[in-house]
Amino acid sequence: MESSENKESSLFEETRIYLNEQIALLKLETVEKLTLIVQAVLLILLTVILIGGALFYLSLGFIWWSKDAFGGFLPGIFIVCGSYLILLLLFFIFRKRWIINPLVKVFSKIFFTPNNQISEDEE
Repeated sequence: MESSENKESSLFEETRIYLNEQIALLKLETVEKLTLIVQAVLLILLTVILIGGALFYLSLGFIWWSKDAFGGFLPGIFIVCGSYLILLLLFFIFRKRWIINPLVKVFSKIFFTPNNQISEDEE
């Protein structure tokens, strides 16, 4: 009778230890995946900011150059504005192919690849 209680107690203790280890593993995997997501978001944000700054200065340079070519600042401003509107329209039309699909691919790779495969890909 005592051996049966011992086995139940041992089984209960092992189950408790196993569940605690699974919870710890889940926390570690969550932290790792959140870190990868934050890294991806920050990289995208930094890229957008740098490209935006470059476009700003290129636009100013074109407007300044167009002053001599077109006889004033106003035609250059309209050309830059029209170019940005066309670019915005293109991004709106191709938003699924250019923005949504790559983001889904990145985030699904983060969430659905095993942790050891992520580590091997980074090396």
